[in-house]
Amino acid sequence: MTGRNKKIEVLREGTKALNKQSKTPLLEVKNLSSSNNFSSVNFNLFPGEVLGITGLLGSGKTELAQTIFGIEKKILEK
Repeated sequence: MTGRNKKIEVLREGTKALNKQSKTPLLEVKNLSSSNNFSSVNFNLFPGEVLGITGLLGSGKTELAQTIFGIEKKILEK
């Protein structure tokens, strides 16, 4: 908008190249379940990644987030 050419470089922290530097996840969830809300949730969250939880109304996304942060009780599966 200034009439001058600008060179803009954007470094995306969540790219595969950056993730190769750190093979240790910041958050690892395995077989997380809660009665009547969700079951067997598994994921790894690496540095630079963003986790989004989506779903329809009543699908358990709020309960999942609350369980991850320790607000709701979890059920351990073997």
